[in-house]
Amino acid sequence: MKLWLAKKVLGGITTKVMKARELKLLRKGNKKRDENQLQITQLQKTTNKLGKYVEEIHKDVAILKSDSHPPLFTRNDLIKIQKEIKSLSDRLNKIEKGK
Repeated sequence: MKLWLAKKVLGGITTKVMKARELKLLRKGNKKRDENQLQITQLQKTTNKLGKYVEEIHKDVAILKSDSHPPLFTRNDLIKIQKEIKSLSDRLNKIEKGK
């Protein structure tokens, strides 16, 4: 009888301890999930802010494109102008040396 009673008491205590342990693990898991949810919410807010910022930049670029004009000179024009300047400079140097 004593042995049976001891088994029942130990079994009950073991059951209570295991349930308490499971509850502790569940609470710990819930706390971790809450922290993760907060991080997700913060990331969503940050993403939304960045999305709005990118939209503003796209609008600014569109305005700049509409206000801009094509280049006045091409690369080839620049090279021709530089050659002409060099030629005129050389001719001017020859004239100055001749005097």
